[in-house]
Amino acid sequence: MALAPALVLYSAFDSVVGLGTGVLVRDVGHLAPGHREGAAALAEQWWAVPTPVGLVSFLAQLSWVVVLGATTVARAGDGRGVRLSLLGATAFFPLLHVQPFGALSMGALLVAVVLVDRRAEHGGKTSDARRQVGETETGRVRR
Repeated sequence: MALAPALVLYSAFDSVVGLGTGVLVRDVGHLAPGHREGAAALAEQWWAVPTPVGLVSFLAQLSWVVVLGATTVARAGDGRGVRLSLLGATAFFPLLHVQPFGALSMGALLVAVVLVDRRAEHGGKTSDARRQVGETETGRVRR
């Protein structure tokens, strides 16, 4: 349920920022060299000007945190590694998704996906679950 607003808000944010930056970069190429400094100053002020972009950005990031937090709660039975990976993605994503935070957030999501996938390949049992039922890592039952 929280995913739909996150997708709409983040798509809107990326579209506005991407188009705005693209138009600015395209138009700077047509300016005389002396006027390009003004365009650079404008680019630096992009986030300082109060516009709906800042609000949409905040709401988009907040919605993704809600989605990742809800996913963490929903995947609570998948083991500590999955929960920690999802929490890592939740913590890093709103900081900015430029280097290194974006890579850390996406890496944490990738780890969670791999862990869930590996769990599914092993019939839903994690190594923690195997220990709880008395199996060793090799699958032999302890006596």
